[in-house]
Amino acid sequence: MKSMDFPFNVKGRCSLPELYGCKKEGGGRQLLPNIIVSIQELSQNNGGVMKNNPKYVTKSARDFLIEKLGLPEPDEFCQDWEYIVANASRIEEFLAFYENTLLNIEGKFALMVIIIASFNDYLNEKNFSPLIWNRIKNFLEKDDKTHMNTILYWSLGDEDLENCFAVTRYMREIKVRD
Repeated sequence: MKSMDFPFNVKGRCSLPELYGCKKEGGGRQLLPNIIVSIQELSQNNGGVMKNNPKYVTKSARDFLIEKLGLPEPDEFCQDWEYIVANASRIEEFLAFYENTLLNIEGKFALMVIIIASFNDYLNEKNFSPLIWNRIKNFLEKDDKTHMNTILYWSLGDEDLENCFAVTRYMREIKVRD
């Protein structure tokens, strides 16, 4: 794995604000230029979808999921709650909730981030499950406009797979509609 200046946080994951160009005051956090170009190109190719769709988990979506799924509440210093609560052993439960619950766009977005993070952890702990992946992929393709930013985040553009998340190779299979 080559060395790179990339904004990582809990469990080696990059946060969305940092991925989209936010720099920490006084810090040397920068994005790899090829990732920025890839995200911009994907955004342009998809009619600027990124600008009009969820980019972050909202407090109302987080509170709803905490209540309905019994997820832990964030403490006052919590960053990236949606990645911290990911749980490979609950992925089936999360998928069933996504499928069987009437969720608004914010709820779908937040829960899918948790599902993908959980699947990434699952891939690091267990063997690939085509049944689980196909369910996730179907949800992502069905609601591709809602999940465009999530797809872009986990796909990591043109980055070599050796420098990516375990789930990246699968996220690159997602077909989005124009």
